[in-house]
Amino acid sequence: MENQLTNETADTVEEAPEKKPQGSQDWIGVVLGMVTFLLGLGLLIFTFQHAASLFAVSARETLGDGNDVTELGKSFGHVLLRIGLLLVMSVVSSLIAGQGIRLYLAARARQQ
Repeated sequence: MENQLTNETADTVEEAPEKKPQGSQDWIGVVLGMVTFLLGLGLLIFTFQHAASLFAVSARETLGDGNDVTELGKSFGHVLLRIGLLLVMSVVSSLIAGQGIRLYLAARARQQ
């Protein structure tokens, strides 16, 4: 009796068609992700160019003639500050580029 009932219910129940995404594409998210990634990449390139120009100058030119100890200390502090700023700039631009990749991938995953 049970087999007969389960067969009847199996025959009468129609399978629901699988709903596929309508293909609604999140173009704004994709474009925003690409722009954010390119902005981060541009900032990284700017940071590396700035670092290359900073390190291309000889130490004698950067620190001055070295006659005054006070002037030498200020110049050295200025160089350390610039190196610290380069480090911060590289970290921030890497985070921006990474966020751009996440935005792009999230928008693409929503499309599928």
